Amino acid sequence: MRSDPVRKPSPRRAPKRKSGEQIVQAILEAAAELLSEKGYAHTSTNAIADRAGVSIGSLYHYFSSKEALLMALSSQLEQHTLVQFQESLAACTEHTVQSCGQAVVKMLNGRQLGDLQLRRELLRFTPRDWTSEVAGNVDSQVAENLEALLAALPDARNGNRALMAFIILYAIEGIFEAIVLHQGNLLGSSALEEELVRLITGYLQP
Repeated sequence: MRSDPVRKPSPRRAPKRKSGEQIVQAILEAAAELLSEKGYAHTSTNAIADRAGVSIGSLYHYFSSKEALLMALSSQLEQHTLVQFQESLAACTEHTVQSCGQAVVKMLNGRQLGDLQLRRELLRFTPRDWTSEVAGNVDSQVAENLEALLAALPDARNGNRALMAFIILYAIEGIFEAIVLHQGNLLGSSALEEELVRLITGYLQP
C-alpha cells in the first residue's frame, strides 16, 4: 500500500554543468541499486551517497531528501515506460491487433522496465500525487498513440476509439501494477503473455 505523504518533496535541483549531471546520475543509480537490494525502509541517504561515491553534501545539493530521490526515480520510470511503449509499437511488423498487442505485452512482461524489486518499492512508497503530472502526461501520450493505432489497424472493431484506448491502457496498467506488487513470479511467464494478448484481442477485434 502506498504511504500517505505529509508533503510532496521538493523537486531536485537541476545541474548546470556536465560534472553535476554525472553526480546526479551516479546518485540515482546508487539509489536504485540500494532500493532493489535493501528496500526503502533500510536505505539511507548516507548509504546512497557512499554507494555513489559522492559526499552527503553533494547529494543534498541536488536532492532534498530520500523521498525526493524516490520521486525522481518514479518519474524517470514513467518516462522510460513511454519510450519502451513507443519502441514496441514501432517494432510491430504485422499491422494487426494481435501482433501489436503481443509486442506491447512482451515489452511489459519482460525486463525492459527494470528490476522487479525496485519497481515494487517505487510503487509501494511513492504516493501517486508526487508523480501525477509526469504520469498524467505519459498516460495521455500512450492513450493518443493507442487511439491512432486503433484507427490504423484494419482488424480493429469500430467504436469510440478514445474510450477503447482508455480502457485498454488502464486495464493493462492495473494488471501489471498488481503483478509487480503481489505476483512477481508471474512476470516473464508465457502463460501471462498469452492471457493478456487474449484479453486485448478479444476486446479490440470484432
